[in-house]
Amino acid sequence: MFREARQLLIMVIASNLVVSASFAVIQNSSSDSELDEPINTYSILGYDPKTGDVGIAIASRVFNVMSFYGKAGVGVVALQHSFAGQNLLTAVEGVQLMELGLSAADSIKMLMSKDAGRDFRQIGAVDSKGSVYGFTGSECTFYSGDHQGTYYTTQGNMLTGKETIDAMAETFEMTEGELADRLMAALLKADTVGGDARGKQSAALRIYRKGVAEDASTTVGADVYPISYYIDLRVMDHREPVQELNRLWQKRKDYRLYGNAIRLAANAKPEEAIATAHDFIDRYPNESRAYEALGLVYYQLGDKKEAIQWFREAASRNKRYEQLWRMRLKVIRDRAGTLGGFSDYFKDDPNFVEQLFSN
Repeated sequence: MFREARQLLIMVIASNLVVSASFAVIQNSSSDSELDEPINTYSILGYDPKTGDVGIAIASRVFNVMSFYGKAGVGVVALQHSFAGQNLLTAVEGVQLMELGLSAADSIKMLMSKDAGRDFRQIGAVDSKGSVYGFTGSECTFYSGDHQGTYYTTQGNMLTGKETIDAMAETFEMTEGELADRLMAALLKADTVGGDARGKQSAALRIYRKGVAEDASTTVGADVYPISYYIDLRVMDHREPVQELNRLWQKRKDYRLYGNAIRLAANAKPEEAIATAHDFIDRYPNESRAYEALGLVYYQLGDKKEAIQWFREAASRNKRYEQLWRMRLKVIRDRAGTLGGFSDYFKDDPNFVEQLFSN
């Protein structure tokens, strides 16, 4: 009975294009451009078997390229070339079919079988089991192509040449690290060897991770936030969008050092915690939070004298530091009235705060 109902639902979605999300969900900038204007783009989609992450790195000569849709624990679909207007909803439908249990390939093949304009379409898809699929219609603008490998698919159209596709594939395979690192490295390489033949304008990096918000260290429960982006970075309009996207990604990683240092101290790894906090300071010597991280590390390690020294270093770089500190101690982080995480450190030590800010 369940199998029959599931198959019926799949047929309804594929045949009637019933979609629960609107065009706005996809957030593509071409909504106010000419209908059926080609979205000439290159992208790489990937899967990480260690974390279950799925994601995409994408660049184009359009304002705010966002011609893709994804869902944590399900998959991602990218749409390129002649996917303006209603056709963009195919991305949502593809992810819905994956959520019903179809593979990336079966989902896109089913949708393309109902699309009279399939020869003008280019699609990349990856699901949460690591299955990938790429499709390039015969009428896509030269140079167009796609390539699939283990846990990734690359695709692009109106490119300078095949070298753009090959560069993304080879770089993804050779690069180590988390999925965002591998996708970003692949997009960077493509940008240096070729890319969109029309030029550069926008780029985006998004990673979907089941059960977490963008920064897992700020999440107080597995499903606290309705979003499922682990990473969501974009460059809407820039002369060097891919380079700028990489700068944002590297800075995003740097700011993780704050939480990493605190967690290492909490896990009784003092040397690593102190080294991580100092690394943050070395990278951002004018950032008060970098010094605060080291103060929190020493406080957790029981060295209050050293902690005060570093908290005061933080205060010297922010005129409103004491005001912000006291406010953070009172923050209510949920509707149940729970105090914010910052207050947890000092709730049983009220004298420390007064000692810290005393003259």
